[in-house]
This record gives sequence, C-alpha cells and structure tokens, in this order.
Amino acid sequence: IIADALALLHQDIAEYGFAGLIGAIGAAFLALILSATGDLVWQALIAPAVFIIALVTYANTCAAIRRVQDNLEPDAVRAFFAVLARLPALILPLALPIALSGASVLAGVIAARWAPVSVATLAVIIAFALAGLSSFQRSLYVPALFARNTTVADARSRGADAMRAAGALVCACFAVALAPAALMALVALSAGFGALSTAGAAFVLVACMPLAAASASLIYEGVAPQIISSASHAVARHAASANPTAERLRRHMR
Repeated sequence: IIADALALLHQDIAEYGFAGLIGAIGAAFLALILSATGDLVWQALIAPAVFIIALVTYANTCAAIRRVQDNLEPDAVRAFFAVLARLPALILPLALPIALSGASVLAGVIAARWAPVSVATLAVIIAFALAGLSSFQRSLYVPALFARNTTVADARSRGADAMRAAGALVCACFAVALAPAALMALVALSAGFGALSTAGAAFVLVACMPLAAASASLIYEGVAPQIISSASHAVARHAASANPTAERLRRHMR
C-alpha cells in the first residue's frame, strides 16, 4: 500500500507536493507565531490549529486523488474548493478531539506549575493519545466523503465499516507514513517544545499528510465495493421482507 501510495503521489508530485508544502508552511508559521506570544491561551491554540491544518491537508489530498479516480486532473486548487464545501462535515465530527488537544496543552502548562514536569507531560501525552485514537477511527471517513454521489451519512457509515474491515492495515500504513512526524515530536519533546521545535514538529506532521491520505484512499477504494455491495443486499432483503408479495414469492422459490 505504501509503495502504491508513493507511486500515486509521484505521478502528480507538483499538485500533491504543493498542497502538502503549503499546509506544512502554514502550520509551522502559525505554531511559531503562537509560541512566541508567551500567552498560555494562545499557546494552547497551537495544537487545535495544527490539527485543523493537518486535517484540511489530508482531506485536500483525498479530494485530489478522487479527481484522478474520476479521470480528472488532480488540481490541488479545485480539490481545496471541494474541501471547503465539505468543511463542516470534516470539522464537526472531530470537534471533540480538536478541543481535547487544546485543553490538554493548557491544563498541562498550568499543572506544571504545581506538579513535576514529567507528570504534567505524561498527562498531556495521554490526552493527545486519546484525541489521536478518536481521530484515527475516522481515517477512512474522509476519503469516503469525497466519493461520487455520497452523502455525509453514507460516508460516515461506509467509513466506519471500512475501518472495521481494514483497521489493522490502516494502522500499519499510518505508522509508516507518520513515522517522521513521531520522530520530530520526540525531538521537540526533548527540546521542551520551544518555538522552533514546535514549528518544526508542526511542519513535519502536516508534510506527512499526503502520504497518509494516499494510503487511506487506496485502502478505502479496495474495501468500498464489498461494503457497498453488502449494504445493497441488506437493503434489498429489508425491502423484500417488508413486501408481503415479495416475501411469499421468496418462500415459494425456496
């Protein structure tokens, strides 16, 4: 999957690279500015802001890949407009993890004044892990959202079904795709999350999003036909059972 995702990105590296680079630069610049303010509230906004930029970059790549699958050019600008049109459907399901990431940073900084720094840091890492787990469970919801003739409800159910079918594969691919971001986060942690290290971690995280999105899109396209087919059969069986005539015919055929 990772090899196929890299090949897919390489075919139109200018478009995917542009989207990833713009998002990464924006995240790094925003993290640097918020870190330099020295205000606790503004610093607590770094995590939600970077989270949202990473999500938009991830969705932008998924939308561009969907354009390729629909035999269109992977225009990053047009894909971005498609993301903007679905922005509420992207942000609202992840509102809790986004809020949790900011609240955990604020609580950790405040708690560090009375508790050991190691304890406060561990609490923040646990909160981030919970937010990351909740976000990970919706990894295939985003590529499902950009499928043709798909409503938000369809994307939610199909994304959840796809995660149940291929969650382990998604986890393995994300572990590879986000490994540079994890390493950079460890470097930033050892540096005490200063302004420069935080900006570097934000840059690397968002820069990893295109590969994660390409992997998720390929996985979803691999399992989506079976999910849609199963759902169609379930709807057909429900319609037949609701129709007395159809039910009698079905029993007669048995």
